[in-house]
Amino acid sequence: MKKGLSRFKNLFWYSDSEPSEITIAVCNLFALPAAIIGELDSPSAILIMLSLMCGAYQLWAVLWSCCIKHRLLAVQIASLLSVAVLINLYTGGIIFGSSTVWVVMAGLAFWNTARVFNEKIEKGL
Repeated sequence: MKKGLSRFKNLFWYSDSEPSEITIAVCNLFALPAAIIGELDSPSAILIMLSLMCGAYQLWAVLWSCCIKHRLLAVQIASLLSVAVLINLYTGGIIFGSSTVWVVMAGLAFWNTARVFNEKIEKGL
């Protein structure tokens, strides 16, 4: 039991976050703008633009920059965007059903922030 909990802790805090960073970036580039346009009566152009910029920056930070400083900033921005999305869905009265996937995305965004921050500390940057 103790070994399993220790392994879970190590995976949770120190596992490689790049695959989920890329997943969130792709969701912010494609799925989120489509969801905003398709599900909201009056889609927010600002939120769509923020989503596109956040997704593009996060992809660049992970795939081309490879700099921990840019990756940390990108995951922090993605976390803030996920909060804005949840607020937007809540105020639109549609934070139920399939929209709950954005709650999961917010959790992943904050998890990535913790992991990239830990990676930065471990590397002494």
